[in-house]
Amino acid sequence: MMVWEYGNIGYGVRMSRFAKVVHLFNELHPDRNSSSKYTVLRTLSRFRETGRVEDRPKVGRLIAVTNEENSANVMLDVVENPKTSIQLLALNHNMR
Repeated sequence: MMVWEYGNIGYGVRMSRFAKVVHLFNELHPDRNSSSKYTVLRTLSRFRETGRVEDRPKVGRLIAVTNEENSANVMLDVVENPKTSIQLLALNHNMR
């Protein structure tokens, strides 16, 4: 079982200070963006909550679903019927 004390992380004799963990990670992975103590704390917290270190599912507005084809189709619909609402256009083109 992982021990998480103030400023320390690890198992048994493998306890380390957060700063040491950050330093070691940055030393072992110079090709990655450097990590901070805050990143270690967040990752550890996420691991304790979920049992995983992967990012949690994103919440909020979805990524854009537009592409050239969708944009052209929407423009054609607007030319055909300029009074169509944005909501209806999005619904008709599976953009919701």
